[in-house]
Amino acid sequence: MHGNIVSLVDSTGVPLNKSGILGVVGSGGGGGGSEAIAGGGYATNGANGVPNADYYTYNVATDTYTTITQYSSNLYSQGGYGNSNDGTVFGGHVGSGSNTRTEHWNSISWSAGGPIIWTGGGQCQGGGTSGTDGLCLGSGQASYGLNTSYAYDGSWVSGQSLTYYQRQSAQGGDKTGSGISITGYGGNTGTGTGASQRAEACTRGSYNGAWSSITNTTHKGHQGTWCSAGDSSDFNYVGGYDTATTTYLTLNTKWNGVSYSAETPITTAQTYPNGCGGDDTDNIISFAGLNPSGAISDTSYYWNGISWITIAVYPQDTYAGNGGFIQ
Repeated sequence: MHGNIVSLVDSTGVPLNKSGILGVVGSGGGGGGSEAIAGGGYATNGANGVPNADYYTYNVATDTYTTITQYSSNLYSQGGYGNSNDGTVFGGHVGSGSNTRTEHWNSISWSAGGPIIWTGGGQCQGGGTSGTDGLCLGSGQASYGLNTSYAYDGSWVSGQSLTYYQRQSAQGGDKTGSGISITGYGGNTGTGTGASQRAEACTRGSYNGAWSSITNTTHKGHQGTWCSAGDSSDFNYVGGYDTATTTYLTLNTKWNGVSYSAETPITTAQTYPNGCGGDDTDNIISFAGLNPSGAISDTSYYWNGISWITIAVYPQDTYAGNGGFIQ
């Protein structure tokens, strides 16, 4: 089933994206190219439901996957961004411990970057526009969430504290641009007091600037990895898990810097996908994940700014991995 070519229009005749093709090869940004990178997570194909080190690139134009060199260890809930030419992976869980490494993929091989500087590498999220221009917000293993922020340019540095304590939030932006952290799970203080699923969000205008709270969202969810893209002025986040209603969400919400709006929901409710996004909210990919029955899936979708397109299935059933897709 892998590697099939998809139609250039959907069933209603609408082009698959606003440029009229599935992906614009070599459109620049993040090292160039239009291939996503994704991997890690809990897998069932050949991994017996344990974390795995398998990584793949995905070519949007041809709807095909390529297996690349494995990451240095099995991991899940890691942070990641970039693309097949310039990808960054950091943090996450390795077995019962934490991954403290940052590694770069340059289209040929992995190389070591600066280690993370926070305690407990798990539950990472992140955003970025190139392998050495990224951020990580509120990450770590604290069950009540953290309000820390970190930026990456080859080494990690601490930034200003977030407005809220959050864990497993949807995130976007980069070191030099506008950051956003929205929804997730956290507490009102640096302890477990008031820990709950959050509807809160905060943004900043530039690196190391002060974070400001924005309007609470009605799309309240959290998960180990999000399917999201953009920054504080243009951000989409998709799906999630609502603990209050025990519901897997299909919502696709846009924040335009002023208010929220609902966009076309994702075709199937899947949480903990190997979500891939970058700076372009018209190009987001959801690889695999958990479906509402709790089963691990390989079903994958591409958001082109207009509609969700079912793409070739991910090479293995997996969830709670991560990746990046920067055009």
